[in-house]
Amino acid sequence: MKKFWKATLIPGVICILAGLVLSAILTFGFHEELLEHADEFSINEDNFFEYFDNDRFASVTRSGTRYDKSETKESYHFTAEQGETITGINFEIAVGEVDIRTGDTMEVVVTDMFENAISSYVEDGVWYITDSLIGSGSVHSEYSPEITITMPENLALEDMTIYLAAGLMNAENLVAKDMQLEVDAGSLKVFYLMADNSLKIKNGVGEVKIYDAKVNNLTIEEGIGAIDVTGVVTGHNMIKGGIGEVKLTLADRSRVDFNYKVTCGIGEAEIGNMRFNGNTENFSYDRGKADYFELDCGIGHIEIDVNGN
Repeated sequence: MKKFWKATLIPGVICILAGLVLSAILTFGFHEELLEHADEFSINEDNFFEYFDNDRFASVTRSGTRYDKSETKESYHFTAEQGETITGINFEIAVGEVDIRTGDTMEVVVTDMFENAISSYVEDGVWYITDSLIGSGSVHSEYSPEITITMPENLALEDMTIYLAAGLMNAENLVAKDMQLEVDAGSLKVFYLMADNSLKIKNGVGEVKIYDAKVNNLTIEEGIGAIDVTGVVTGHNMIKGGIGEVKLTLADRSRVDFNYKVTCGIGEAEIGNMRFNGNTENFSYDRGKADYFELDCGIGHIEIDVNGN
């Protein structure tokens, strides 16, 4: 018994002492830093990060540049001639509040951001909006630039790619032959969307909601978050669930209007009034219809809401 207590208590005491020593070192070092600047300023929420730019606060910096909370504003404009040559769009946003709207001009207006964090340019017919913070790690929680993107309503696009790592994005009107939407941890809401050839939606832990869609050949990859699409969906469609929720609301359709195949792990699927789970395993319905839906539940939930049975 004595050996047991020795074996248990001695390592525990060592860990406690090591923790106290480390805490004292960090506290003393931090206090010294405060004392060094004590005569220069009083610490408050606004100036704290200005004076302590070191490893402990690395998350508030981007490539050595401090975010000083002061408002900055940059604008990118395109002429009508440049707009006529654009056939593709590639927007990659790390974080922020993004508003995509229709208008008479093509422009990007960014406020309250890191200097030169957002760039906008046209190359080989593709309009790029890129964010240098993508892949750079964490960002201070107060950093949330406002990004307003204006596009002409009649812009004829072959391809559109939108990636949102975090933040909020609202899009008034998205139209392209082929479209890819990807969200990591943010929220993407689209009020009208049309993709004649294909639409691919990939979601991590975020939220994607499309209020009015006209889509051919839909592919969905759902992680832990939620995807909700309402509208007309035709062609060959693949929905792969993870842990999260996927819901399709199909206008003026019944479940007998399309072919479908359902595969469930421990998740669940619903098509109209039919329910599928791991007990049903694979289920196929083929009556030679033009449209086809393939559902792979994973451990999440997939619902196709249709009129009638």
